[in-house]
Amino acid sequence: MKITLTGLSLFVLYGLTTSYRVHIYVSTPMTCTSAQTYCIRFYKNLSIVSNKEDLQMLEEAAGGTYNNSWINSQENVCKSLKYEDTNTSSTEYFFENPPFCAFTYEVRWKKTSCSNKFPFFCYENFILVRENKTWEEALEFCRSHYTDLASFPFDWPVNQIKNETNNTQTDSVWTGLRFLDGNWYWLNVKSVQTDLPLPSCPPEPYRCGARNTETERWENRDCEEKLNFLCLM
Repeated sequence: MKITLTGLSLFVLYGLTTSYRVHIYVSTPMTCTSAQTYCIRFYKNLSIVSNKEDLQMLEEAAGGTYNNSWINSQENVCKSLKYEDTNTSSTEYFFENPPFCAFTYEVRWKKTSCSNKFPFFCYENFILVRENKTWEEALEFCRSHYTDLASFPFDWPVNQIKNETNNTQTDSVWTGLRFLDGNWYWLNVKSVQTDLPLPSCPPEPYRCGARNTETERWENRDCEEKLNFLCLM
């Protein structure tokens, strides 16, 4: 449960945290409803686009151009986004949505069926906490003040988070990755993470997962080490 901070707590945290939104591109085609269900289960929701900056972030998340992709409108209705390079001084973005509606920022909407299967964009909100805590302390802090330690069960949005974590006080940041019962797990994700480049049987106490913001690599570190950390909002 997310807790609203007031009074002294807000004063203490001011200047020690940085909040930001990241977008994750999911290349598996799904219907609009299935895509939204997926995003709500593993992230926050389908990505919302309201200006050119949002469009640029989606482009970065997809690693460049992308085909028709589901997003979420501000009216909480699925829309399909298509990227096209017009070879002009600006890039045009074409959206498809039932029914037809208008949008600014050089955007056009077209009709399409919500049963069509497209890739899609999900978003998540994070807080970078520039306080040094052990993994357990970071977990308790995130669950008390926000939602949880940040988990990235499928994709680490490197391009978007890299710039945001340049101001960390430690080279690495704690994440919601932990070695338990012989396997690496993300918090609140039941599946075993077998594709991470981490030791299959790390010695005690190096059984907590961190992300090195300098090398952009995963690390298993001493759980009692004190690092900055990422919380889910």
